[in-house]
Amino acid sequence: MKFRAHHLICRLGFRGLGYDKRFARVMKEVLASFKLNPELKLKIVKEADILCAACPNRKGAGCFKDQDSEQEAEIKKLDQFVIDKLGLTEGQIYSLAQLEQRIAKLFTERDLEEFCGSCQWREYGYCRQGLQELKGK
Repeated sequence: MKFRAHHLICRLGFRGLGYDKRFARVMKEVLASFKLNPELKLKIVKEADILCAACPNRKGAGCFKDQDSEQEAEIKKLDQFVIDKLGLTEGQIYSLAQLEQRIAKLFTERDLEEFCGSCQWREYGYCRQGLQELKGK
């Protein structure tokens, strides 16, 4: 499964909310498949993936959160941040278990603060809670 690098972190904070019902449904389905198969193979990419396909902000191959502004460049920066922080190689295939081990070991709450920036979900603390759960705290 092709999976966008920044989604590795964003999924930690998912609580059934989303951009719309379709996106939330697809995210729930993907995360359910993760729970059933920790050895699931993910190809890490900096391009649209299964979650992007369900996002209402997607227009063609890019992301347009606001009517006139393309967000794709900013999202690619988030992808690169995760790739660099976790020592991943774009296009490489990893098991979900390998990726979760790297996140638990290498991704800190300070990284989370930098990564989340002005994300609309940041104030709820869901991502921090998800990261702590992954780390076993």
